Amino acid sequence: MDSNAAWLLLKDEIEKAEWQEAAETAENLLEWLSKKGFPPKVTGSKVVDRIICESTARAVAAWELV
Repeated sequence: MDSNAAWLLLKDEIEKAEWQEAAETAENLLEWLSKKGFPPKVTGSKVVDRIICESTARAVAAWELV
C-alpha cells in the first residue's frame, strides 16, 4: 500500500463528503498500520505521523454513517 496516496485519498473523500468511501479508506489505513506498514508523511516525524494517521483513521472509521 502507498500510505501517502491513501492519506491524500482520505483527505479528498472527507472534503467531498464521500463518507462511506472515507470510512473504507480509513479502515484500510488502520489495517496497514497495524501490520507495521509505514505511515504517510504528514509532519516528517514517523512517530508523530503514525499518531496523527492512526487517530484520524480511527475517528473516520468510527463515524456513524446515515
